[in-house]
Amino acid sequence: MRLSFSRIALFIAMTVFFLMISCMASTKIKPITVDGLAFRNNSSNLIENALLVVVKTNRFISCGPILPDKECSTTFPQKKYRGNHIIVKWRQNGKSWSSKELKIQIPNNVLPGKSSKVIIIIDDQGYVQATFVQ
Repeated sequence: MRLSFSRIALFIAMTVFFLMISCMASTKIKPITVDGLAFRNNSSNLIENALLVVVKTNRFISCGPILPDKECSTTFPQKKYRGNHIIVKWRQNGKSWSSKELKIQIPNNVLPGKSSKVIIIIDDQGYVQATFVQ
């Protein structure tokens, strides 16, 4: 049986299309909601004026002061997470610190349909981690 050139071309085009769709679906953000934030001080010094800024909207949440090995948390009305980049700013030992732009990674164990909390962890060297927990 001989396949025509147009059927082979159609088969190849459809295969490429479905591969592109599957790749796009895998990069899609999980539809999760957020209703809280905690800044965790994993350093040996007091943190003051901790601030999370959403880069795209310029909205922010602040908390502090935060004692060493403690956290400061707050809640807010439930929001959909849209994958926007954030910047974390704070003062420590009289010095102002700022993270680079971060995108919060969603762990596999965070399930859609259940509210999440953002955890920002700050250490002595100015290293910042951001994640979600439920």
